[in-house]
Amino acid sequence: MLFKEERLNEILNILHQYGYATVEYLANTIHTSPSSIRRDLTVLENSGIVKRSYGGATLILENNASPPFLLREQEKKKEKHLVVKIASELLKEGDTIFMDASSTTMYLTDYLHHFENLTVITNNLKVASQLGETNVKVYCTGGYMSEKPSVLTGPFAEDMIKSMHTDWAFFSTQRFSADGIITDCYEAQTKIRSLMIKNAENKVYLCTANKMGTHSLFRQCDMSEIDYVISDKKLPETLMEKFSNVKFLY
Repeated sequence: MLFKEERLNEILNILHQYGYATVEYLANTIHTSPSSIRRDLTVLENSGIVKRSYGGATLILENNASPPFLLREQEKKKEKHLVVKIASELLKEGDTIFMDASSTTMYLTDYLHHFENLTVITNNLKVASQLGETNVKVYCTGGYMSEKPSVLTGPFAEDMIKSMHTDWAFFSTQRFSADGIITDCYEAQTKIRSLMIKNAENKVYLCTANKMGTHSLFRQCDMSEIDYVISDKKLPETLMEKFSNVKFLY
């Protein structure tokens, strides 16, 4: 039996694939009751993600929109853990790192607990809170809470990041294209990441393979500007050959 967050994730995956689905189809596919599906669709409708119609629901997110952070956090959890575990193996004691506010990067906190001498700078309150229970030294940027409950952006956050230089910057975005253009739907977060990328020795893009193939509105960078791409599975050879200066890990 799936928990509510898992059902929401499954519903979103189906709607992203087909655009529309009936309550009956969702119930049969997810193996849960129609009444549970109806309640879940109400949650998604109240979040502005779907439009209910008689007997089903339609996805209303456009290419440049994104589900709320709490829902993104539940998407592709297994794949995200594969990615960040590899990322954690790049680190050593004494390193300093930027961690952006993406849901993928957030999972990296699960692999930092054993470090005794590590410094993290982040604009994600949830990351800061989780690492506050460890020996990791944490700087939280402050700033405007642009996406509840945990994402900080704006001039205060930007000024703090400008004043720091780190060994690593770990970041993720909503999309990347087959020609290596990395994009996102949030302008404010894109600005924060750009500063992190500029002020880090090693730039690491964390992605799940399902993010490839489309563009979001705001350009983050292209893969020639970063040092590592870490994915949950091997990316196309054409992409890896085009960016031969980048280390692709999976």
